[in-house]
Amino acid sequence: MFSDIDNNNNWLHQVGEVCITTLELLEEKADNVGYVSHADETMKELCIGYLYLLGLCDSQGLLLDKKLPDAVKKNITIH
Repeated sequence: MFSDIDNNNNWLHQVGEVCITTLELLEEKADNVGYVSHADETMKELCIGYLYLLGLCDSQGLLLDKKLPDAVKKNITIH
């Protein structure tokens, strides 16, 4: 589903997989129960939004591993 998955961003894609599974379960629940609760609709919208943004970031290359020069400190906060 996603291209060039970076290990640092792997958890983002794992959350995406959880969203896909959640959407499948919500669809099955709606078919069995015959209606969709407000909470289920909210979860559905959240999952769809997350997957959309994840796909958009991936397609724009924002999730690719970009190597920083060794001179750049990675864990600093700039105020």
